Amino acid sequence: MAQPNQGRLLTDDASMSGLGLHRSKFEEWEDALRSPNTESGEYEWWYADGHLQDGWFLQVAFFYNSEGNGTKAGLIDLNIAKGGEKLCDLHKRFELSANLYVAKTNVM
Repeated sequence: MAQPNQGRLLTDDASMSGLGLHRSKFEEWEDALRSPNTESGEYEWWYADGHLQDGWFLQVAFFYNSEGNGTKAGLIDLNIAKGGEKLCDLHKRFELSANLYVAKTNVM
């Protein structure tokens, strides 16, 4: 049987440079929330799904929601199915501190 392609994280300096990324400076074009003063109702999410050859299906999403300078919440959705049968359907919300700081440019 042929070996599947191995994935890897692109965290070495050469890979990051080739992608225009910097370890300690985040640019506006990067996919991340950058404003510490989000407006009420603003949100951001990250999503991934996978359909595997043996019939498994996985979907995961992470959400960050803001009520301006007040309540901030995180949400996680996780769905797992096989052969059309849903085995997991998780929707978890958790409160985050209103003082949570979301980086403007530098996180490190």
